[in-house]
Amino acid sequence: MSSPSEAPAGLVPPPPPGALPASGRPGQVPAPPAAALPVGAPPPTGPPGADPWAQEGPRHLHPAAVGVWSLAGIGPLILLLVVGTLNLVIAAFIIVFSLVGSTVRWWRFRWQVTDDALVIEQGLLQRQRRVIPLERIQSVEAVRQLRHRLFGVTGLRVEAVGGSETQGQLDALRPSEAAQLRADLLRRRRGGPARPSESAAEAAAPGEGADALALVPAGQLVVAGLTGGRVGVVAALLGFASQFFAEQTTAVVEYVSDFVGAQGLQGLLVAVALFAAAVFLLSVGATVLTFWRFTLTRDQRNLYTSRGLLDQRTGTIPLHRVQTVRVEENLVRRWLGRAAVRVEVAGQAGDAAEATSMALPIGSRRMAFDLATRIIDRPELADVALESMPRGARDRRLVRALLATVALTAAAVWFADAVGLAAALLVVPLSALALDAYRALGHAEPGGVVVARSGVFVRATTFTPERCLQGVALTSTPLQRRRGLASLELHIARSPSAGGGDPELVDLDEDLARAELRRLAALAAHAGRQRRDVEGRLVRPEQPRDAEAIAALHRASGGERAADRVAALRAGHGFDPALSLVCERGGRLLGHALVSEVGLEGHDGGVHALAALAVDPEQEGEGVDGRLIKAALAAAAQRGAARVVAVTEGEDLGRFGFEPAAEHGLAPDDARIDEARWLVRRLPADDGRTGRVRLAGLLDGAATGGGAGPGSS
Repeated sequence: MSSPSEAPAGLVPPPPPGALPASGRPGQVPAPPAAALPVGAPPPTGPPGADPWAQEGPRHLHPAAVGVWSLAGIGPLILLLVVGTLNLVIAAFIIVFSLVGSTVRWWRFRWQVTDDALVIEQGLLQRQRRVIPLERIQSVEAVRQLRHRLFGVTGLRVEAVGGSETQGQLDALRPSEAAQLRADLLRRRRGGPARPSESAAEAAAPGEGADALALVPAGQLVVAGLTGGRVGVVAALLGFASQFFAEQTTAVVEYVSDFVGAQGLQGLLVAVALFAAAVFLLSVGATVLTFWRFTLTRDQRNLYTSRGLLDQRTGTIPLHRVQTVRVEENLVRRWLGRAAVRVEVAGQAGDAAEATSMALPIGSRRMAFDLATRIIDRPELADVALESMPRGARDRRLVRALLATVALTAAAVWFADAVGLAAALLVVPLSALALDAYRALGHAEPGGVVVARSGVFVRATTFTPERCLQGVALTSTPLQRRRGLASLELHIARSPSAGGGDPELVDLDEDLARAELRRLAALAAHAGRQRRDVEGRLVRPEQPRDAEAIAALHRASGGERAADRVAALRAGHGFDPALSLVCERGGRLLGHALVSEVGLEGHDGGVHALAALAVDPEQEGEGVDGRLIKAALAAAAQRGAARVVAVTEGEDLGRFGFEPAAEHGLAPDDARIDEARWLVRRLPADDGRTGRVRLAGLLDGAATGGGAGPGSS
């Protein structure tokens, strides 16, 4: 793996290693319904601590929505009118009808951000009210198509977890309002406050300040268009032309037929060459227009994409919902040393699944693998060595090539007699393809990630974190069983509208496949029992492999002394792994909390201590400490604890039910501990006993600022 200073062009070197969801306001009396704001009103403002989005009530879209919606429907009609294939009176009626319908739609359309949801109401005869909980919002995409730019507005598309289509669509907002609303929705989905009192320039936009991962220049997009084969675009354009310009299309076809008939074989070759050139030009044009100025950036939670010339889009890919990353190399790009990167995101709906799946349209092979492994926070896997499949897998492909040659030769002899025997020469290229298909197979399980590679025309290498597995399936056909082979299909939470299939390890040794089936199935079952929050964070008991990361957390939070103290606690005879909890996301530890049993003089058990708490400095203020403290209290209660004591350095533990311990008759056995810093959290088993808590050196250094609890590390 290259060092950061040796990162390939187009990639920025990785940075050095280093709240609970909003659910409304308890006890708040709902305000009476407010009238819709005047059209084009600026983003709301309000006093500190207030939520002006909710205070101002329902809002209209920008009046330009009428034009945006109308152009979407009458754009093709205007084109038909220009080329003379539509009657002027009919066209005028359709345009007027579309404008009136769009005006009524705008009049009935309202949107509002409440304390805990985005609410959209629309419809005249059939009214619809859609409520999207903020904590369920997965991504908010900003869209500026040509019709949006014509009217100087921006559209927002809101995707929610588990939706089968775009959940919320605001088609016309002022650009500053759209930027601020997008930033607020993405911030508040993880429990952060809204900041509507700031201007759009002052508010931190999503992706602002994030690390740049890739920027694709126009020249590379031309290569992508020439090598990508966007046949679907060409087919769609031909279909559109044949449907709406039937007379003109027929005339062109007749002209080409006459030309080919007059010129013979030479004319046919010219026509084919011109058609191929047109296909390539359209493919290049479509690629450049779609991915113009493609940029990919990343912060701790999300990937952010920005692309498009006429249709400008900015999208968000939540990192914790990335299920697999795929590096794709077709035959032409492999010869050129180029590749593309796609990500599979759980819960993406509709067009968003395709729009945000592309993480890199084209780049060098090295750049693609570096990017793919950085997305899953495993950059060392860019150079992972893959194991070859058994020789039986090669033999299967050679037999297929031989059978295909025999079938093609028999067909050629049927139609061309003895001349058809020349088709037997196809055995050479088909065998070469078979060997290339075998060489493409490979797999690796470097710990926490399953790497699989297959494909000959499009070679795909997938990186699937084991934590994302939903299930595993083993398949073995009769021909595979004859050679002792089997395949493993890795089931992940794929998008409902995404194409392709699940990652697959093809033609493994059968014994190895069955062993991997048992191992991965157990991991999938364990992952299914674990509950992650909307940010993808998971609180769980520590595991042996977490030791170094836990030490690094305490070292970064409280210095070497704190790390040594926690290491000593974890090595002590009274250490209980079930009370040592970590918060992780994507395999990276964000925080650690440790609870230890201490006891009360004259009594057995019943009192535990929050002995250590550390949070990654980059995660401060993100609710990691809250999740850990709540989980630690629950774990202590399950272990029979009646009370949990802590020594704090000023953190607000009152929100977790901690109170001054002296008020409950508890005193530390170390007189140096300040009474103001000595707190207790009573649990359901509390029996009201009083006395001195036997810390027994557990909080060694507490009196000098290195003690237990949030202030300890």
